[in-house]
Order: sequence, then structure tokens, then C-alpha cells
Amino acid sequence: MNMIINEAHNGNVSFSCQFEAMNESAVKITPAGVSITATGQALSLMAEHSGASLLYCDDCTVATKNENLVTVTMVNPSLNKTMPFSVSDVKNVISAHLYHGRSLHPHERFEIVKLEDDTQNGVYNVEVPAHSIAVLRYLI
Repeated sequence: MNMIINEAHNGNVSFSCQFEAMNESAVKITPAGVSITATGQALSLMAEHSGASLLYCDDCTVATKNENLVTVTMVNPSLNKTMPFSVSDVKNVISAHLYHGRSLHPHERFEIVKLEDDTQNGVYNVEVPAHSIAVLRYLI
């Protein structure tokens, strides 16, 4: 998804879709009900960047600005190592959440945990556990 966001402007990509979302990836359907998987949760996080201006993007981080709201999504794809991230020029944190993946089993869900505001001298630091995602939203 980060690659699509990064190349969207250059490639004139106005939207992207996921193929086979039902029972293959994003949505799990059983006789007992319907639930969103960790993949579905991650895809829904990317919607936070929709319609915003791209500030930064690499393999693990996307930062966008929509009016005066900056959204930063930090992905740790490692199977077993924590990954540190630092975001600079942060002043007014609106929300910070960790989508923690306990396992990599199919149809698992992220546990969502509110992160404390760890801004020091305008720098927000977060240690993202293995196979987890942190999302920071702040006003500029």
C-alpha cells in the first residue's frame, strides 16, 4: 500500500482495490458472523491518507497532510524485532494508536492500544513491536 500511495501521483492512480477480500484476506465470513481481519484493519488505516497531500513515504512509513491534520502510519514488517520510529515537528497530538499483531496466523486481528504522547522537544518517538502498526495524528 505504501508503494501505491508513493506512486499514485506520478502514475495517475486515483484509487486501488484489493482482490478477493472475502475469506481470503480482509473480511472473514462464518455462519456465526462477519469480522474484519488484521489485513482489513491495515487497509482501513490506509484510508486515513485518502485525499491528503503526500509528505513522505518509504517502505515502512507514510505521512500525509489534509488541511492542518498530519497522519503518519508506521509499519514494522519484522517477524521478531522491534523497530524505532521518530517523527519530528510534532506539537499537538490528536491521537496515537498501536495496532499490535500477536501472531501471523490467518484471520487474526490487531489489538488496538492507545499510545501515550511521547513528544519531547517536538519529536515523537515510538517503538513499534514486530508485525505491528503505529498511527500518529497531529495538528500543525
